[in-house]
Amino acid sequence: MAECYCLRCDANLELGTAGSSTAEGDVCCRSRNGADAIGDLVECETGAGWFIELLKQAGAVDGAAAKKRKMAYKEYVALKHGTLGYKVRVNIPTCVKGVIRSTFPDKNYIGF
Repeated sequence: MAECYCLRCDANLELGTAGSSTAEGDVCCRSRNGADAIGDLVECETGAGWFIELLKQAGAVDGAAAKKRKMAYKEYVALKHGTLGYKVRVNIPTCVKGVIRSTFPDKNYIGF
């Protein structure tokens, strides 16, 4: 993994499963934008009000944890990147994946 600026990525790496992420796929929520990564450490996105609200909305959906987790991933990507298009993918930060997985746990994790 590249450098972590939010101090939450390293704590969430153990939540991943074999094959679910790669060293190049592990990113920090603050490493995508150089302006965010300059200077002092900054707050992790997982503590932001909009992210907490996103988790609440996903938790209100009827269905299993996997359905709620998928909705949280999709909403996060939509908020951060807009509509991506068919088969266009982006890496979700390690800290974000970890919090979503711990909020909506499952025995098997696929995709994202």
